[in-house]
Amino acid sequence: MFEFETLIGLMLSLALGALVGTEREIRQQKTKQQDFAGFRTFTLISLFGFLIGLVGKHFIHETNVFVISLFGIFLLCAVAYRAVNKLRPTEVSVTSEVSALLTFIIGFFVSQGEFHLSISLAILITLVLFLGNALHKFAKKIKSREVFATLKFALISLVILPLLPQTNYALTDLPLLGEVLMTQSFLPASLLQETNVFNFHTIWLMVVLISGIAYVGYLLLKIFGEKGILLTGFLGGLMSSTALTSSFSIESKHLKHLSVPLAVGVIIACSTMFFRIIVEVLLLNSSLLDGLALFLFFIGFLGCLCAGYLFLRTKLNHVKTLTLDSPFSLKPALKFGFFFIIVLFVSKFFSLVLGDRGVFVVALFSGFADVDAITISLCKLALEGAITPGTAKLGIVFAAFSNTLFKAGVAYYLGSASFGKIILFVFGALLLAGAFFAPFLLF
Repeated sequence: MFEFETLIGLMLSLALGALVGTEREIRQQKTKQQDFAGFRTFTLISLFGFLIGLVGKHFIHETNVFVISLFGIFLLCAVAYRAVNKLRPTEVSVTSEVSALLTFIIGFFVSQGEFHLSISLAILITLVLFLGNALHKFAKKIKSREVFATLKFALISLVILPLLPQTNYALTDLPLLGEVLMTQSFLPASLLQETNVFNFHTIWLMVVLISGIAYVGYLLLKIFGEKGILLTGFLGGLMSSTALTSSFSIESKHLKHLSVPLAVGVIIACSTMFFRIIVEVLLLNSSLLDGLALFLFFIGFLGCLCAGYLFLRTKLNHVKTLTLDSPFSLKPALKFGFFFIIVLFVSKFFSLVLGDRGVFVVALFSGFADVDAITISLCKLALEGAITPGTAKLGIVFAAFSNTLFKAGVAYYLGSASFGKIILFVFGALLLAGAFFAPFLLF
């Protein structure tokens, strides 16, 4: 008598084979082209894989029967490919044949009790098959520099990152530099030894994190294209709201009749920055979110309301999206890593010398250049107990506000008169609202 689990596996193997086969059958019906396998064949192939697994379990050596059967399915697919290739030599592909081999393996996995893995594989295979045409169209749009950029991103995230040591170092621990610092008399050696914030794995992880955000933003922009200024501003905020502000400010002088729409894009990008900071804190030190998340969300939401008001009052014509040369560039990533190291060291040094006041000074000035580096640094220092959570929260707010003030200055200096006035008014309102509500929302 069948065991209940065996009966469930039998039904599951039939269902998963039918799932893959349904997609192949629908494709044949749409293209009016006969293939070697459809709904019934794929269902039976999955069932065959399941039965081979059962035979291997109970009667003969499992590995041998699986290898022999897989080879048999391979020969069947090879013969089928040759037959179909003779009928349509310019149109045939091996997609169905490879799918049949994978379907056999899915059925075998079901027999081994790997239900979750089998279901996941079947869904992924069906999804890839279903998105075949869309993936082909997307591949045609990909340029060689984008492939190279993807390889560079994979290099820094999957190859270099695992090799870096996860140990904290001080300046005095570094070769040559440590020996020089130990002999100087300007700064106490004990103070320098306490600045053990140089964890190369963590530093490089932050480079990967920030680069990944920019990379995902680029891909979204690449896939959706020009879908309006709202999407452009949002994606610009994910990548670099400062870069978008500079770009749109320059455009506003050339396209004065589009000053208001361009200002809407900048406001959305800068509002998105506050949401981006929430995500960074969530990933790095979620204990700081209490109060800080509500405050940042309030400022970001208020900025979106201002953008929405301007959007509804203005007729938006076609606006150029932010021009992006590459989805990932190693040079800016290395610059960020270097800047992050400096901010990390200066933050710890001033916190040791001046206490909390030193952190606020660093946050205020580093925010002019980059809000991500100081946010990551403060999250890390608070996580290690070097500074209090309250100090880290205020430092992040100081950096975000100084960055907003800097972008207002960029818009006023580089943009048209009407564009600059809108940005100054909206950003000024956001800063005033933040200063007023900070005592109620932040703590």
